[in-house]
Amino acid sequence: MSRSRVIVLVLFLIGIFLLLWLGWKLLHPGSSSSSLTFPLPSDVSQSTPPQVPVHSSVEIASDNVESGQERFYKVDFEGNLLPADADFWTCVYDSSTGLLWEVKRDDGGWQDREHTYSWFFSDPENNIEGADDIKAGSEDQGDCYGTSCDTQGFIDEMRQEKPCGSHEWRLPEAHELRLLDHPTNYYPDIDTRYFPQTMSGRYWTRTEVPESPSLAWSVDFHNGFPYIAEKRLSFHVRLVTETPRLNDIFNAQP
Repeated sequence: MSRSRVIVLVLFLIGIFLLLWLGWKLLHPGSSSSSLTFPLPSDVSQSTPPQVPVHSSVEIASDNVESGQERFYKVDFEGNLLPADADFWTCVYDSSTGLLWEVKRDDGGWQDREHTYSWFFSDPENNIEGADDIKAGSEDQGDCYGTSCDTQGFIDEMRQEKPCGSHEWRLPEAHELRLLDHPTNYYPDIDTRYFPQTMSGRYWTRTEVPESPSLAWSVDFHNGFPYIAEKRLSFHVRLVTETPRLNDIFNAQP
């Protein structure tokens, strides 16, 4: 075999090796100890978001479900409990956590279920470690009506409207939103008797990724799994708030 043919063969084999190596790295992005923990923000992560409760109310009424009491309760715009067969309700109270959840609409208004929002917080106090341009997220990159199409804009509108008597609406932490996971329902993975206008898709959470300021956690209600994603992407949102008055009512029950 001539020398030129040997060189061509060697280069060919090297090229094949590089292609195989590149393909392996794409399929196993976390295999290197020096790789970023979350290298593919738009894909499934094998890691899970922090589980330590950030808000103490998450466990305030944990004994209610174990005692045979219903978990979810419908709440009207003023913050009053409604009967289980009510045809219209504004929020849902979770007696197992003491949290009050927003209920989406299907009317084309500013709370419509199909609206999406980029992850953005303009107030430095809302950012755990300060708010630089990357960490603050991306402003107005979603598809919505009636508000700025980012998480800050939607939160501001909710706080102004004060549905269910609360002006302290916020984006839930990842562990809080995952508590709405239903054991048997899928597409969407939630109790649709109380959350009927839920999209089978991703919803933003407040939980950020410490390793990368441009990433935050989302929960996919197609299957209930957590995912990380670039803050510039547009997902759905479902806000949450604490409700001391309803917690007092339920904690006072024998």
